Amino acid sequence: MIQIKETRLWLGNASDLRDMAAVLDQGITAIIDLAAEEPVPVVFRALNYCRFVLSDDGGNDESLVEAAIVCSAALLRTQQTAICCAAGLSRSAAISAAALALSSGRSLDEALARIAQYKHLDVNPALWKHIAHVYSRLAPPPTVS
Repeated sequence: MIQIKETRLWLGNASDLRDMAAVLDQGITAIIDLAAEEPVPVVFRALNYCRFVLSDDGGNDESLVEAAIVCSAALLRTQQTAICCAAGLSRSAAISAAALALSSGRSLDEALARIAQYKHLDVNPALWKHIAHVYSRLAPPPTVS
């Protein structure tokens, strides 16, 4: 599990979720699980856990993508939050970027670049385009000075 410094965001993969004691030891209090192809992990009661079954292409239901972004952003405002998918390279990075952008006021591309400073990413272009489309409906309009 890798923390994005100066945020409450942690990125991980399915194998990270097999060791809940280690998750708790890192101070994580919420998990967003995006791994469609992985079994549901055994989660300790002390953790908040949300599962959004997303595929790594651009064909996900928009309301499900929106729910994953909004839920992740809400948790990031107050809790150490781990966002995980099967390999930790595409879905978790893309949803994390959207959640980080929504919760911090950064642009979507800035948020993804920030995450890429700490972790190698391999975001599926079709997934990124789909998430950017959904995010555009959620993002506050730019302020004019």
